[in-house]
Amino acid sequence: MNDRLLRPIKDRLNLMLGRAIVRLVKDSGALQLIQADRSADEPADDLERFGWYGFHSVPHEGAEAIVASLGGSRSHGVVIACEDRRYRLTGMAAGEVALADDLGQVVYLTRDGLRITSPLKIDIELPEVTVTTNVYTVDADQTSFFGDVSIGGNLDVDGNSDLGNGATKFVKLADNSNATTVKAK
Repeated sequence: MNDRLLRPIKDRLNLMLGRAIVRLVKDSGALQLIQADRSADEPADDLERFGWYGFHSVPHEGAEAIVASLGGSRSHGVVIACEDRRYRLTGMAAGEVALADDLGQVVYLTRDGLRITSPLKIDIELPEVTVTTNVYTVDADQTSFFGDVSIGGNLDVDGNSDLGNGATKFVKLADNSNATTVKAK
């Protein structure tokens, strides 16, 4: 066929997918809108960003995007993927999955189990929690409980414990034996 006849079709196909650099994100509407630079001389406003149901993020300025131009028309672009190599986790094994941000907060499904790390405080708000496990270890400088605590088995205390007024006090003696003192109310 004549190259002159195929040229418009080739041009539209070449315009269907392209890279862009994110400049601004509007996250207040029902669909996130992105302003991005497709090239040095081609800014694009109000590109609709499509993501996966249940996963939400706001990319930083400078993140990279893949923009699809529907029907090859640059006037109707949609962002189908965003990546920010500045904050990408590396060194993961095949099959591993992670959710991470730029602050170092990570939920990591490793080949050995689930790992959650954060340099920030973690708040968990749930109406009820049930943990079923063979061993449960808490390694903390200080642990606090508020409200009633029920223990359905033995309590093994390694060290001193003061259970409050009117409660039994357990003290670990220098020879590693235990002394028990009952406080009066």
